[in-house]
Amino acid sequence: MKQVIVIRKDLDLSLGKYIAQAVHAAQRVGYPFDYENERMVCIVVYVKSEDKLLKLHEQCIVHEIPCGLQVDAGKSEVVARTLTSLCIGPAASEDVDAITGKLQLVRGIVDWG
Repeated sequence: MKQVIVIRKDLDLSLGKYIAQAVHAAQRVGYPFDYENERMVCIVVYVKSEDKLLKLHEQCIVHEIPCGLQVDAGKSEVVARTLTSLCIGPAASEDVDAITGKLQLVRGIVDWG
């Protein structure tokens, strides 16, 4: 099983806001997962535009992979209705990799300099 959180690198968000948006996207999936008895890989990757985020979302819908798209309320750092992140899975690793396998990992704060 694998879950991938995709965040938009083109937005000028604080690190805390990026983390919050990733958590919100994961919550949108609403997938019942037994964290104590099942194993799952969870990684965070990025895209550089809203268009790329929407294309990934569309691929998930077509392939019937659980996903959650986060739309920000606009109360702090971005305007309302900004698409900030997407959670893909949990689903079979090979299904998630078919959609996200070429995306770059978020490796740390240095990426956002």
